[in-house]
Amino acid sequence: MSKKQLPYGARVIAPLLAVIAAACSTQPERVSGVADAPGVIETGERPWRATSARVVLRSYGYWVGTRVFEASRAELSAEQRALLEQLTVRAQPVVPTAEDVTTIALEITDEDGTLARYPADAPDTFGSGDTEYDLSVDFAALTPWLEPCVGTVAAGLGAGELQRPDAGATSVAERVALAAAVPRISAEDIACRHAVFEPSSCGQDIWLRLDVEAPGAYRISLDGCGFPLALRLHAPDGAAVLAAATGEVGTCPAFAHTFTQAGTYPLELHPNGCPTANADDPPVLLRVAPAEPANAGAP
Repeated sequence: MSKKQLPYGARVIAPLLAVIAAACSTQPERVSGVADAPGVIETGERPWRATSARVVLRSYGYWVGTRVFEASRAELSAEQRALLEQLTVRAQPVVPTAEDVTTIALEITDEDGTLARYPADAPDTFGSGDTEYDLSVDFAALTPWLEPCVGTVAAGLGAGELQRPDAGATSVAERVALAAAVPRISAEDIACRHAVFEPSSCGQDIWLRLDVEAPGAYRISLDGCGFPLALRLHAPDGAAVLAAATGEVGTCPAFAHTFTQAGTYPLELHPNGCPTANADDPPVLLRVAPAEPANAGAP
């Protein structure tokens, strides 16, 4: 069916909106239809509802790697909750994208476990009459949430700098200080899941600088380990290992540590072998979050 055979205006948009509204009431999915340029249709539907329990914002680009923001309703700030409540669902055409284009998706989990996913496909200028639509949102309002989250490319650059034979450092802290590319992460960014290893990584140490703004107990953990990894927290001067844990294949290391003073602490991730995960698997993610009182001093 060609575009010329179809009427425009309200007789076209109204049926399409009815299909979109039906999709939004359950699980977001792609729908088909035709609309006038530019093609983006605001449905008025709200993706974040009173029963929404968790939000995940995922971004991946060939040149920038992976970044993830994930938080429960209780972990969101008042400003973040207000922003989510203001979002509306839009329908926009699905267009092919190159492999090196950054992709992003919003995932919202309801308290009953239902998952709604809204990818960010770019609008098109209708080259044909039959167009496939995605239910999406305005991602420009959400992407700042990813800025403090370290991606795999940043973590990899940091590791490469640390492994320079001419670094001239005599301690862990000096090695970190000399490597300007080593990423800094904050203990206050509890929603960040820092992507530190791709599944294809092998034999490469990753170093981060953990900024602890206020003394307290924090839990440092990894997720998605497809190969054994060791996780070590060093004293600011590099003179001692304050906490450490080692995971096996399929299990990830984690520990809780009570910081008695603010400061910058080197954090080391060491692979004990090569990955067995499929290259299409997601990267290993690192999270720093306040520890539960019962686990404040436990590994």
